[in-house]
Amino acid sequence: MELIKQIELKVKEVDDLNLWNSHIRLVRDYAIKLAKLENEDVETMEIAAILHDYGRLKYGGKDHPMTGGELALKILQMYKYPEEKVQKIVLAIKQHGSKEQEIPDFSKILRAADAMSRLETYPYLIALYMEKDMTFKYAVEKTIKKLENNWDYKIKSLGSARAMSLTMQHQAMRILKINLSLVK
Repeated sequence: MELIKQIELKVKEVDDLNLWNSHIRLVRDYAIKLAKLENEDVETMEIAAILHDYGRLKYGGKDHPMTGGELALKILQMYKYPEEKVQKIVLAIKQHGSKEQEIPDFSKILRAADAMSRLETYPYLIALYMEKDMTFKYAVEKTIKKLENNWDYKIKSLGSARAMSLTMQHQAMRILKINLSLVK
C-alpha cells in the first residue's frame, strides 16, 4: 500500500491539469472494481490505473500511452516491483488507447475503466473541446462520437464493464442528444 501512495504522489506532483480529480481517480476506482470482477490482481491494476496518463501529464497528449508506458517501466523498476507485474502494467498502459480487440484481459480492464470514467465526466470533454474554439454544437457532436467509440471499442469488449456501465452510457447519450437537439 505504501508503494501505491508513493506512485500516487509522483503523479499528483506533475498534475497541472487537475487530471487526478477529473479523471485518474475515477479510472482507478473503476479499474479496481473491474479487476475484482475479472479476478485480476487488484494492486497491480490500481498501479496501472494511477500511471495510465502519466505520459500525458509529463509530455502532453500526443502518443501518451507509449510515453506513459516507458515512464511506468522506469518508475516501477526503480521501486523494484516484480518484473512480471511491471510488464503487464506497461503493456496495459500502452494499450489503453487502442481499438484492438485481441489484447490481454488485464489491458481490457484498464482500457474499459478509462472509457467508463468519461461517462461521468463528459461535460468536461465538452469544455475541453470548447476551449479549442469549437462551437457548442460541434463540441457536443464530438463528445457523442468519443463516447460511442469508447463504448464500441473499449467497454463492450469486456462483459463486466458493459454490464456495469450500460445505464450510464444510455443516460449520457440521451442527455447529449437532447442538448444537441436544442442547439440550432
